[in-house]
Amino acid sequence: MTVRPGGLPVLDADGAAAWAADHSLVDVRSPERYRGEFEPVDPVAGHVPGAVNLFLGEDDLGDVDRIRARYESVPEPAFYCGSGVGAARSALAVTAAGLPTPPVYIGSWSDWAARGREIARGEES
Repeated sequence: MTVRPGGLPVLDADGAAAWAADHSLVDVRSPERYRGEFEPVDPVAGHVPGAVNLFLGEDDLGDVDRIRARYESVPEPAFYCGSGVGAARSALAVTAAGLPTPPVYIGSWSDWAARGREIARGEES
């Protein structure tokens, strides 16, 4: 697989909100950050309303079978994380596992929280 710049589909905050309403917006951060129990970077903790949490950790990145098993049943996912880096990395890992490349909300949680948008906390939004 060859990675080339400019091929990653991206979403902005409005696009992420719309995606969460109609598809699967996946928060790839740790469960604690998703639930709003811990936020080391931004002044507000929580997640985008309507998002689901499917954490993709460093140990998961090289395991194609684990990635495929975790994400192949998620209908039309788009990813976000804290700042966009983890979501882009996760999108690359999913693509390398042979699944369709998901869009990424590139501003991610930092952008969402900075805009003063609605915030969800807990297990489900």
